[in-house]
Amino acid sequence: MTLLKMTILSFKSFEKPADLLNPRVFMAMFNPASYKVEFNLTKDKKEATGDAAQSTPVTAVSLKKMSFDFLVDGTGANGDQRVVLQETKKFESVVMPGKKDLLSFNSATGNAHLKLPQLLLLWGTFVFPCEIEAFSVNYTLFNQLGIPLRATINASFNEVEPKPRVPLLDRLANAEVVETIGNAASFLSTAFSATNNVVRAVEMAREENLNSIRSTFNR
Repeated sequence: MTLLKMTILSFKSFEKPADLLNPRVFMAMFNPASYKVEFNLTKDKKEATGDAAQSTPVTAVSLKKMSFDFLVDGTGANGDQRVVLQETKKFESVVMPGKKDLLSFNSATGNAHLKLPQLLLLWGTFVFPCEIEAFSVNYTLFNQLGIPLRATINASFNEVEPKPRVPLLDRLANAEVVETIGNAASFLSTAFSATNNVVRAVEMAREENLNSIRSTFNR
C-alpha cells in the first residue's frame, strides 16, 4: 500500500447525502510529525457544603480538540515542488466558509453569521469529523522577489458529532476503503508532480525563446 498523505475533505454538511458527494479536498504535502489532542472538563461552579466538598465535581467532558502543523515546501528539494501561496490559499478555501455560506443575517445590525464547513480529516484509519477552530500561517523562506518558498500551517480543529450518525464516516475506517483512498492519493500526487514538471518545462522553453520543438529541430 502506498503512503497515504493526510487529507482534509470539506463538506457543506454531513446531513445531506448530496453534500457528501462533492467535497473540496486538501492533501497535505507532508504528513504531520506529531499532533496534539486536548480534552476540556466542565466543572460545577456551585460550591459544595459540608464533608462532601472534597473536590469540584465534573459535569461534562468536551469533545476533542486536535492541532496539526502542515509544512508546505516550494523549493522542490524533495522532488515535489508546490506554489506556497496557492497551497495556503487552497487550505483556507477548504476549511473556511465561503461568502455564500450564510447561516443567518441580521438586517438591523448588518451582522452575518457564517456556517462553518464540516471537515473530515483522514490519515490511514484515522477519521476525525470536525470544524476549524483557528489557523495561522508562518512563512520562513523567500526568493529574491520576496515570494514565500516555505510555510507552516498551524491549525486546530474541534470535533463534531454528526446527528444523525453518518454511515459513510464508519466505512472510511475500513481497511479496504483506506487502501482505495491511498491509491487515489498517490495518483493525485503523481499527477500534480507531472503537471508541475510540464509547467516548469514550458517556462524554461520561454526563457530560452524556444517557441516550438519543431522550429528548434529545423535550425
